[in-house]
Amino acid sequence: MAKSSRNIITQTYRGHVGKQFVIKWYSNKSVISKMPVFTKPWSSGQKEYREKFRKTAKQASRLARDPAVQAMYASRIKPGITVYNLVLQDVLKGIEINLTR
Repeated sequence: MAKSSRNIITQTYRGHVGKQFVIKWYSNKSVISKMPVFTKPWSSGQKEYREKFRKTAKQASRLARDPAVQAMYASRIKPGITVYNLVLQDVLKGIEINLTR
């Protein structure tokens, strides 16, 4: 796995290249790794969790755009972590985020 922070080639790319390798970003560094191969079908538990995660991610995305939520999470933000990451984590844990408008 190769890591790079300021490479002219990889700094603007994300995703897979020719189904041979994947370029990902973690904490402002690009990471190039082998393309994953998924051969087994998802189990019913995996399907259920993926659906739950999809709904939760959509809710977290909506909440993270709210200025009141951004203010609530401003003190917890660290380099490489966004308000969306923190909101998603809390919603997955079952913590309810109340918005009073």
